[in-house]
Amino acid sequence: QRLGRRVVTAAATGQSGPREGDRGLHRGQAVVVTNYATGLSSPRGLAFGPDGHLYVAEAGIGGTLAVHADFNRHPKLNLDRRVNVLLYLNQAWTEQNQGWLELWDRDMNACVTRIAPVFNRLAVFDTTSFTFHGQPEPCLGAIRRSAAFYYYSNGRPREEISDPDHSTLWRDRPGVGY
Repeated sequence: QRLGRRVVTAAATGQSGPREGDRGLHRGQAVVVTNYATGLSSPRGLAFGPDGHLYVAEAGIGGTLAVHADFNRHPKLNLDRRVNVLLYLNQAWTEQNQGWLELWDRDMNACVTRIAPVFNRLAVFDTTSFTFHGQPEPCLGAIRRSAAFYYYSNGRPREEISDPDHSTLWRDRPGVGY
């Protein structure tokens, strides 16, 4: 089924095992990352987040994030946000913890896939006015952590946006609400 979006999930490999005092994030350990996607910098003129920041998100126990489509223009640099990359940092995550990343269809009729935020899982997806995603189910018994990377370009196809510039577009899930 064509969903109008590309989704890639992969894993980065590295040393594992808890270290005293690091809360499971492996500070100070070398991590080897395998390249799973190429061409993100050239064919479509994409560049890594122009503000140079790495974003680390944390949803506490019971935490959620409503389904939404991300803002489409960087507010200061006036570049188009094109790709989201999420690397999950959650060791020993199970289905019982819930907290899945949900990807919804363009019309917000149905969730088309759920991605468990397990350690070293990488989720990559286009950022358009219609790529609705979120974490609407609460995290149970664990804190959910992810590192987020955003790619930008100067210009984009018109069919990827609903308005030239918009902030985050929040949506209710059908029959459920937030």
